[in-house]
Amino acid sequence: MVRFGSRAPGPIVLRLMALHLVALGLIVWGAMGCSALGPCDRSDDGNPAVPFRGGTVVDGSYMSSDWTGPFLPFDGGQRYALEHGLESTPRWLECWVSFGSGGVGDGSMAPAAGNMCVVQEVNEEVIVIKNDTCSNMYVLVLAGAPWGGARSPSEGEP
Repeated sequence: MVRFGSRAPGPIVLRLMALHLVALGLIVWGAMGCSALGPCDRSDDGNPAVPFRGGTVVDGSYMSSDWTGPFLPFDGGQRYALEHGLESTPRWLECWVSFGSGGVGDGSMAPAAGNMCVVQEVNEEVIVIKNDTCSNMYVLVLAGAPWGGARSPSEGEP
């Protein structure tokens, strides 16, 4: 027991000490990457890629949804295999995230940062992405192959 001079700590001091211990416990628990029900599974084995055949292609640009949504639900560990329909491997790719499914319609979206949208595979058929966090969000994927399946204008020129 902690002694303060010759007197034992009063009930207020004991309550403050207990509150600090609870706060410290919550900080440690949160730092361990735990969700409300325990740690989330972010492994590829525990989260097989979900095929997604939606979205649109216009002038060599793919969008998984419109700017106003609905964005794809992107829970912690979630993986998607987006079938982009560009007929060639995308030359550029962007992931945008939001905490609402409506994108700019909800007034909140931003480019993904860090491991919010990890690109695991890109080819002429699919883009595989993963939410490598334990945060639930929504995602919009943009990709482009400006010349589709045709050759690039500079291809074959001296």
